[in-house]
Amino acid sequence: DCRPVTLCLPVPFFVFLSAWTGGTRLSEHSLAVIVTWSICQVGLLISLANVACQDPGIMYRHTEPPPGQEDVWRWSDQALTYRPAHAKFDPECQVVVEDFDHTCPWTETAIRKNNMPWFRYVIVFTLAVLVYDVVSLTLS
Repeated sequence: DCRPVTLCLPVPFFVFLSAWTGGTRLSEHSLAVIVTWSICQVGLLISLANVACQDPGIMYRHTEPPPGQEDVWRWSDQALTYRPAHAKFDPECQVVVEDFDHTCPWTETAIRKNNMPWFRYVIVFTLAVLVYDVVSLTLS
């Protein structure tokens, strides 16, 4: 499910910063810079939406391990469920996630294999947008 924090924290921050940059400095640059900047803006928003709204691999609760998996699945006192050894309990999201990596503070979403590529795009586009906006606003 989509997290409302995504709409309250990173989206307004990047939209405000980019609107300020676009409104005050964008016209001073070449068409190639404007197009690249726009692609980064759209890419960042699409990536954030995918990280926040994509199921990272949340597991349903199991009162018993699946048949034949008794030696592989473990009881989790935190989650009150059985889980495979590769799944971890995410205390911030309060769910068990397969191949859990970390919780993204910007989206309040567990990050793992399903949404990791989008998370990496968020990092790349964030860096590109921030560098462009800061350089454009300070050097022009």
